[in-house]
Amino acid sequence: EMVKNSKLPQAKSVKFNIETKIVPAYAELTPTPEEFARLVVELVKSYDLISRVTIQSFDDRTLVAAKKLEPKIKTALLIAYNHVDMLVLAKSIGADIISPNHEWILESDVKTLQRKGIQVIPWTVNEASAWDRLIKMGVDGIITDDPAALLQHLRR
Repeated sequence: EMVKNSKLPQAKSVKFNIETKIVPAYAELTPTPEEFARLVVELVKSYDLISRVTIQSFDDRTLVAAKKLEPKIKTALLIAYNHVDMLVLAKSIGADIISPNHEWILESDVKTLQRKGIQVIPWTVNEASAWDRLIKMGVDGIITDDPAALLQHLRR
């Protein structure tokens, strides 16, 4: 219903963040990364939403497959581990966005990635003090379980 309503004039600014979930240890429970990407990209195209969708995943194979099928679709790599070169990761798979755990990100990481045209949107941030720290760093967005509280905090 939400996707159908996205065609309404007042909904033109609505964006969609679609997270794919594949657990390699239980591959039999989901389609292959290529098939998963194909299904998602076909659905997004069928609603003419390519410019309004970001596909995010911890599984980089899905993101690579989605970009191969539709180079214009935005992809966001969720990072589940620390002490990695986020720029190398982003470049190696063609990700538009890097989403590390908010506790691991440094201001120098944010600046380096942004200089290379890669957005930084950390996850999952639910405390005002962490929001303030990330905003001060200049992140491009924040993933939170409480968007209403974040919006209220930003309006102060």
